[in-house]
Amino acid sequence: MSVSDKFTVKWLAGLRSASFEETDEVFAEETTYGEAYAQEKHFESDALGFRVGATAVFDFTKRFSVEASAAFSFLQADTEGNAKLSDDGGTALAEEIEVKDDNIKGEIRDFGIKAIWDVGPVDVYVGYEASNWDGLVTDPFAGGGLVPGNGNQRGRDNISFNSWNVGARWQFQGKKK
Repeated sequence: MSVSDKFTVKWLAGLRSASFEETDEVFAEETTYGEAYAQEKHFESDALGFRVGATAVFDFTKRFSVEASAAFSFLQADTEGNAKLSDDGGTALAEEIEVKDDNIKGEIRDFGIKAIWDVGPVDVYVGYEASNWDGLVTDPFAGGGLVPGNGNQRGRDNISFNSWNVGARWQFQGKKK
């Protein structure tokens, strides 16, 4: 959608799938009494849902523009995990718990900004992107801890990713403006 000669908005609508997996292992030894224990947990979430967003492009010159984007994903996730606590440094299994939840609501928010230089059929860009994931990254074990037996409580419920990007893109068909 062209707003003016130099300003364009591109709309986004589609499907998104996302996966998140986490494994934690801890080995501890208590020196006074000589006791040792090992804990480990693993969980993974798979999600699918709708994604909507927009990208705004402002052309400063014929060869230079700035692009800002925001996208929102609304997901339904399935989570499965297990946790183990072992005495004697992992030789004797003390406790194990499994969790499964196919009713997790997930949301992903993506934001980005890029400076773009038009060099013929290729655009070269440098930018920054941030993504915040809620719900599907929820640690199904109590407080994010490894000790089994408290699987009915929730720990961390969001995580963020960010990155600087440098790259090039080429348009496969159609004419560039």
